Amino acid sequence: MATKAGFAKKSVSAVITFVMAFAVLTAFNTSASANTAVAGAKCTNLKEQEYVNNTVLICKATKKGKRVWKKYFKGGSGKTVTIGIGSLPPSLEAYAASAPPRSFIVGAIYSALTRVDLSTGTPIVKPNVADSWSQEGNSKTWVFNLIQGKTFPNGEPVNATAVKASLEWVLNPANRAGLRAKISEITRIEVMSEYKVKITTSAPRYLLPRALGTVPILPPKEFAAKGAAAFWRAPVGTGPFVATSFTPNVELVLEPNPSSLRVVPAATKIVFKVIPEDASRMSGLRSGGLDVVNKVPTDDIASLRRSFAVNSIIEPATYHMSIMAKSGPLADKRVRQALNFAVDKQALIDRVNSGLGSIAQAQLVPSNLTGYCREVTAYPYDMKKANDLMKQAGVSNLKLTFQTSTAYITNDVLMAQAIAQMIERLDAVDKVEVEVLEFSKFLDVYYLRGAIPRKDLFAWRMSSSPDLDAGVQMARYTTNYSTHNIGHSDPRYDELIAKASSLSTRSPARTRAFCEAGKILKENAPILWGIHTPDIWAGKKATKRFFIDAGGNIDLVSIGN
Repeated sequence: MATKAGFAKKSVSAVITFVMAFAVLTAFNTSASANTAVAGAKCTNLKEQEYVNNTVLICKATKKGKRVWKKYFKGGSGKTVTIGIGSLPPSLEAYAASAPPRSFIVGAIYSALTRVDLSTGTPIVKPNVADSWSQEGNSKTWVFNLIQGKTFPNGEPVNATAVKASLEWVLNPANRAGLRAKISEITRIEVMSEYKVKITTSAPRYLLPRALGTVPILPPKEFAAKGAAAFWRAPVGTGPFVATSFTPNVELVLEPNPSSLRVVPAATKIVFKVIPEDASRMSGLRSGGLDVVNKVPTDDIASLRRSFAVNSIIEPATYHMSIMAKSGPLADKRVRQALNFAVDKQALIDRVNSGLGSIAQAQLVPSNLTGYCREVTAYPYDMKKANDLMKQAGVSNLKLTFQTSTAYITNDVLMAQAIAQMIERLDAVDKVEVEVLEFSKFLDVYYLRGAIPRKDLFAWRMSSSPDLDAGVQMARYTTNYSTHNIGHSDPRYDELIAKASSLSTRSPARTRAFCEAGKILKENAPILWGIHTPDIWAGKKATKRFFIDAGGNIDLVSIGN
């Protein structure tokens, strides 16, 4: 149920030095290497993981500085790990989204064609359902060679027919799959043999193997027989875990999957406990009832570090507010620009997030992701400019409602309250009311636009995990985007995004096209850009292999007690 909240001032005693957890992205692998990794053999990227014959290898440095593959853990040795989490999706659906917290479920239960390893900070595309892949003839065609002799837990073969059926279901507009836009350029899927699939796209798509790492492959007969809604209640997959118990908004229990495609996890059981209240999650960690917690409030970091391990990254995501409307004051881009000028982003970092995070430069990705443009900069904090734009638009006595999640984004309620107060300082604004939504209701507003309309400002974390590239998020603002379009339409913007999407991440022309598109998006201001938020986790020091990757995902396969 929605609740109303007023602004509560937040003091910060110290600014904490924050180190970003991932490196500048320059390239990604497009071929399999897992079958050649052997314990003791040389490796290149520290922390990189390989799944070989149900064993996890990790790239570590020896005392002499040599980098070699080492066995990481013994499957089933990690006992039970209990994780206190602010929110989980209301279902075990595979095709809704690919970023946290949905990715915690999807990566655990299901297997996609590829696996995107973010352990090193750079996306490295690894084998999963596919053992290897290559571009054939022209850059629009890819051939994927599948792992052989594997079955789903129900006995159906993991084969080319399953791949084709799964991808075609996602591509069917009638199914309203959230992941459809990630693979929408696929025009044809051909079964070449039992373990070989050819995929053709409408234009060159160099990131296709990376995008396919987000779309799980399901047993087609059981999925068709049950229907999607029933299947999500008791899903069948080839991921490392099986969901043995799930109570929405309460608890999810995962146990090792005997039909795991690539690896046996360390833990004998992973228990997610949904605890929306920050104080209750931190109390559960301190009392010993929880092994790990997420969304640590920034004010708790210093005290927790005395007794617990704290892992943090700046998310590959942008905290922003959708503000575009088809009618009323927000249909005028001068009003939307004014709102952008009225928000002091540095104050959100300093006063709300204890100095953690970075200002979003009117872009949807941080500066270390491919597709970022250094020529597009943030709206500066300028109340005079904001008030002048409101006067030009003829707006006065404006009343706005600001919808926010709780326990989905670090300090999300506090940030919404602070932003509401900033906007209320505008001469033309009478009041900004903050509406706090429980996570499942928040998702309903996001996914069921029209059935449950968004209010004037709707705060969202637009994540680029696991793609770590600007393309996926910038495509959301093209005309008639397949899912979650907020109504932005600009023909020149559409042309530039189409051009960028057809080019390699290494191409300067790609960055140039994203730059020009970014300038258009900033001018049109369909959203209010905020900050790139910190994602902070804490765990018992005795918990082994407690690690958060560059996408904000906890390593559920490796963690143990």
